Amino acid sequence: MNFDDLLRDYARRDLQRFCPAAHYWLRDHNPIADRELVEPLLIRPVEFGLTPLEHVAADALGKLTTYTITSRAIWDAAYPARDTRDTTPAPGTTFNQEREIWGRREVFRSSALVYARLLDDAQLIELYGTPLPAPANDTATPASVVAVDASNARPRARRDLLAPVIETAQKECPDPFDAPAVWASLVRMADARKLPLLGISDEGIKWQDSNDQTRFLKIKNLRERLLRSMKKSSVERDKAR
Repeated sequence: MNFDDLLRDYARRDLQRFCPAAHYWLRDHNPIADRELVEPLLIRPVEFGLTPLEHVAADALGKLTTYTITSRAIWDAAYPARDTRDTTPAPGTTFNQEREIWGRREVFRSSALVYARLLDDAQLIELYGTPLPAPANDTATPASVVAVDASNARPRARRDLLAPVIETAQKECPDPFDAPAVWASLVRMADARKLPLLGISDEGIKWQDSNDQTRFLKIKNLRERLLRSMKKSSVERDKAR
């Protein structure tokens, strides 16, 4: 049994009153159709009059959609369809890509667990209540890569669960590196309890990391993150020229 499909079916059932009859016509397993259903609900929950159960169902289905679309894109690029006679090794996934997939999955898992508890479904609670181990750096490193002296190697930066949420907030802003605008978007998301965000406090935006520890994001920290991201984007653009 595919439990993600089961959760998807439950969420669609609980959101049925918002779903036109022909919405899933020829798109029954299309995550884009799921995204089109939940995005307006999550953006304007008061306008649609979402109940607590409907809000949690929409959030879980939205997180599942994001995970599905992201992971499929990465895997399709890493293992492209080819002629069976082509013996060229597939590029495979990088460590950062594995971390991206894992991070998206963990964000979904946390949201799915909240929904499963509301449903009181023992199987789903057991499945989504168990965090997935983060991918180890060495498991995604090709054997052909030349070894680097460990004393001189720079540690790879870990992508925390907050990064995808910040990226989502950036997409809502005309200038994705405008800290106050991105902060305002994050505050709206925190008020809506979009996991891993847990709300607002005097210490900043409260969120939960992959170890289920409560942490706080201040606008100062956000500015620093956006600055690093902007510098990285600039370097990548320069390399591409």
